[in-house]
Amino acid sequence: VAALMFSAATTALSFQDETLPPVQIALDVNTQGNSGNALGTLDSCLSVNQGDTFDVDVTVRGIPPISSNFEFGLAGYGLNLHFDPNVVHTVGANSKMMIQTSSGFEFIGGNYVLGGGANPFPGTSGDSRVDFVDLGSQASAGDGVLARITLQAIGPGTTDLKLDSELESMPYPATFGRVGSDLLIYPASTLQNGRVTVGQPCENPPTPFNPTTPQPTERVQTPTPGSTASRAPAGDTQLAIDTVITGNNATKVDQIDACASAKLGDKFEVDVVIKGVQNLLAYDLPVSYDPQVLRVVDRNVKLFLQGNSGSQVIDASGQTPDDTGVYAVAAVDSADPVAPDSGDGILVRLTFEALKEANTKLSIKPADIDGDRVPDRGILLRNIDNAIIGDTNGDTFFDGPVSDAEIRVGAECATPGHVVVAGSSSETNGSGGGDNAWVWIAIGAGVVAVVAAVGAGLLLARRRGRKAAP
Repeated sequence: VAALMFSAATTALSFQDETLPPVQIALDVNTQGNSGNALGTLDSCLSVNQGDTFDVDVTVRGIPPISSNFEFGLAGYGLNLHFDPNVVHTVGANSKMMIQTSSGFEFIGGNYVLGGGANPFPGTSGDSRVDFVDLGSQASAGDGVLARITLQAIGPGTTDLKLDSELESMPYPATFGRVGSDLLIYPASTLQNGRVTVGQPCENPPTPFNPTTPQPTERVQTPTPGSTASRAPAGDTQLAIDTVITGNNATKVDQIDACASAKLGDKFEVDVVIKGVQNLLAYDLPVSYDPQVLRVVDRNVKLFLQGNSGSQVIDASGQTPDDTGVYAVAAVDSADPVAPDSGDGILVRLTFEALKEANTKLSIKPADIDGDRVPDRGILLRNIDNAIIGDTNGDTFFDGPVSDAEIRVGAECATPGHVVVAGSSSETNGSGGGDNAWVWIAIGAGVVAVVAAVGAGLLLARRRGRKAAP
């Protein structure tokens, strides 16, 4: 279970919902006719006998279709189900109904306690949680079942089944859509809870209500980029690509080589290094290269951020191998208590494969992904206070010193430097490569491993021209 964390490490976690259309969320106690992409008749009350095991569905209507920019759609969700444990217990959950993907993060807690991590079924506390975030193609839209939860009737009586999202302090589940590089919460226009009676007939079903968009709280409020509260000075912070990793380790940067040569077919390593940073907790950066010359085949982000005792680094980088020409690297230290890192070290060690004899530039400067001549991705650094480090113009990108590099495949550099071929020599201090998660989203400091990217990815989300989401 990897996840989305909400905790001290991400005290100002934020998702704005003012730009998204509302959806309808309901708990259907009769699953007949329901599936991941279809809904039958909505039933809000169910009568069962003591000892019966039965399913209920958390449904959603009105997820907007994905645009040509891969915006909207269903990217993930997080919800709590509250019940009377004297009447029913939860005994299982299927989180992948509307979201059908093998690339995602999941968290299911039978007995949910903030900060307590995953708890197995049966759920006997009266509070269970289910989260899932799609790290793949995000193909879901329309109507369907978010999660199917299995319950067992324990004793006679009546219990309401109430939905909310405790982590976001909302009266309805957090259902995420993607807008640009962010995950944002769809507001709910209506919400229907459910009711179960054991050993007696249903009478009045629970009353639907129209939830309003929650007022900002400490948990969801985000300062506007450009305000002093949202930014921290760069200070001595600088980043560079080092094409020769010899002498580098997790917390040490040796001589930085801006050019190195490789042979056709070589798999070799380069480091993206940072120097002089203070209290770094999370980062997101693009690595641009010529995909006709190179391909990214692996990465290791568990280096500088893994430097403290108790560090728990979540890798939210893009999948490898990558041949898109812009590889997204993202990571967050989810330790609880928080364990920020200061000084020098390796942010990420990338393994490339040489595909063609030619010279190619490696860059970590802002990248224009959609071709509109406006940078879409850049270096985003966040410190322990959730402030953006080194952003002087309010676009969330680091504006301090950055040094790019060059790889010459089949040719020598003016100042000879040879890349270290992967497997021949490595001074990596830390665990192995990444977890092949989609770029982004994850969330929290050991508080709760959740899949609602809602992980380092969510932590690092931001969208151009709007508020930065931590």
